[in-house]
Amino acid sequence: MSYLSEASGSQKVGFFIAVVIAGLMARFFWAGGIEEYFNPSKQVENQIVEVLEARPGDLAVLRAMEQSFPLQYDELLEAMTDAGMQNAPPEMVIEAGSRQLGQFMASHRNDFAAAPLPSLDAVAGKERELLASLQRDEPVYCADYLFGTLIPSDPLSQESSRLIGETAAARVQAMAAGRADQQLRLDITPAILDGLADTMKDEGASAQQLAVIFGDADSSTLSAEQQCDSALRMLSSIESQTDTRRALLIGKMLAR
Repeated sequence: MSYLSEASGSQKVGFFIAVVIAGLMARFFWAGGIEEYFNPSKQVENQIVEVLEARPGDLAVLRAMEQSFPLQYDELLEAMTDAGMQNAPPEMVIEAGSRQLGQFMASHRNDFAAAPLPSLDAVAGKERELLASLQRDEPVYCADYLFGTLIPSDPLSQESSRLIGETAAARVQAMAAGRADQQLRLDITPAILDGLADTMKDEGASAQQLAVIFGDADSSTLSAEQQCDSALRMLSSIESQTDTRRALLIGKMLAR
């Protein structure tokens, strides 16, 4: 299932930064023109931070990066500021931030997988909250998030918008925890995956849902509601595993 793929993870990161920058660009244009804000560069950076801080979810991930990864936090702001200083169109500013944040997430994937269990549990919990909120908004939004196709213009609820940022922040915090207190873990074995599949089946997952997640079945055979339900059942089933198995499953399957 694409939900478990690295491509999907990078696309979700791209969506997050796209939402942030879309709000930023709207503020610039509303204020009377982008040129006024793109000189000097420090003023641009201050405006970027101001817009991020105005959104509770975005503030959470911003502060998590600033606290735990200050150099990469500065690089993120610098990438967006540089694009803005060149009078780049909004799409290019989005791309610059998305690329930088995607590189950041990818560079700490091993730190995430090695994070202490409480940090990983926090990520799984936030991800489950987010999917449930998106499902309440509209099942197709939930499915789009899973496959990295959610777009900033989708009318998400305030809860979902907040949880997108908080979920990203939980990931950043787990990366920092894994870097500071690395846990040595083995790879996921077929037996562990079989156990997860059995748990999902016991909790009501259909044969087709299991085939999509653990086999080669095409995800398009499931409706948006079924895709979202699959992911929620998977997260719930992961959370019911033993500590050792849960850490492996979250660290590997939810890595971005």
